[in-house]
Amino acid sequence: GPADHSLAVRTIAVTTLDTMAFDPASVSVGSGEVVTFVVTNHGRATHEFTLGDAQMQAEHAEAMGHMPEGMHHELPNSIAIEPGATETLTWRFGPAGALEFACHEPGHYDAGMRGAITVG
Repeated sequence: GPADHSLAVRTIAVTTLDTMAFDPASVSVGSGEVVTFVVTNHGRATHEFTLGDAQMQAEHAEAMGHMPEGMHHELPNSIAIEPGATETLTWRFGPAGALEFACHEPGHYDAGMRGAITVG
């Protein structure tokens, strides 16, 4: 779940790309580790960085499909990053497993804008 930035033991820099990708495309974290993601958008489109398992990502994509374009939400596991901006998200990871980070701006997830998180 969400955590205070001061508890982070590591920072992971992520870049959103207008080619519908993230750099890096995958990361590994430890079970119980607190990580701050520093997400920078060097592109011209608004992007999103949402953490969750595959089921949560599908539910979030469905909800985003009903939101008016340009409208954003306030969720503890998701940030919107405007062009040229940098945003942060600090998260405490739970038990070992597989999670994703993804962008659910219209058409982005379907175009492959997602990455893998291995929690070990």
